[in-house]
Amino acid sequence: MSSHIDILAKQLSADLQEFSKDPKNLVDGYSYEKEYSKIMKSYEAKLLSATVGRPSENRNFKKPVLTSYGPVSVNKTHPLSQTPQGFKISGLLQSHMCRIGSKLPFREASEELYAFLELPKPVTNK
Repeated sequence: MSSHIDILAKQLSADLQEFSKDPKNLVDGYSYEKEYSKIMKSYEAKLLSATVGRPSENRNFKKPVLTSYGPVSVNKTHPLSQTPQGFKISGLLQSHMCRIGSKLPFREASEELYAFLELPKPVTNK
């Protein structure tokens, strides 16, 4: 597990060094921060997945969980798989959802939360 984290850390370091040298990222503060955020966001879920370990190949022993860093697959024995109320949503993300849901109508709250956390929007069957 730690070797995978080390590899990701080295890749992140290289990406950030390349990012800081690219003149297109130095145009204005908004663009700089937006691109930086994209890089960091791309590594957050990867690093979280690396820290929880490789999930079992057997679907009976793993669970997909939507976290505030994006979706991850974890073993059912991992603490992150112990989601409140049985939803496949992490406790922290559920807390964020309840907070924003108490301030806005459901549809608006959902859109704002996904935009703010830069999470992929779930596919809905309409």
